[in-house]
Amino acid sequence: MGLHVYFKNTQFREELQRQFDAFVNTFGFEPSHIDIHKMDHLKEGYTIIQQFCIKNKIPCKNLSKYGKDIMLSNKMLITTTNSSFTGTKKSFDEIKKWLATLSSGFHVIVFHPGYYDPQSKSSLNQEREEDAKNCRKLVRVLSKYKIGLANFKDLTSSYSY
Repeated sequence: MGLHVYFKNTQFREELQRQFDAFVNTFGFEPSHIDIHKMDHLKEGYTIIQQFCIKNKIPCKNLSKYGKDIMLSNKMLITTTNSSFTGTKKSFDEIKKWLATLSSGFHVIVFHPGYYDPQSKSSLNQEREEDAKNCRKLVRVLSKYKIGLANFKDLTSSYSY
């Protein structure tokens, strides 16, 4: 389970630490990774976020064009550069087509599974139950594609400092 940081302003260090501490206090463990996409309007925060990840040896999921440039210049950042796919709002047939294209490496598929909550204001609220169904289906077909499950913490075990 990763921490998807969100910023309303440029107080990156303080807000990142606040959100990280809130995650640990809520769940009782550190996040498997920090997700920093969808921040192009605050691109100056990428360096700070990646430095936080390096310092804490936490993998960073980074899909932004700005973050990719920074990521490639810093060899200490634990991350993946292979493909990523958003499974939300996709049919299971579309997901299977993506699986069939994969080569070896660490690939990411993003879902937002859960249950529909009529009180939620999330833009993904409607899709949560469908994502949960697709996650269950996905686990059942991975062996057909010779794919194993992993998480971002698996990246840290093969990384030497």
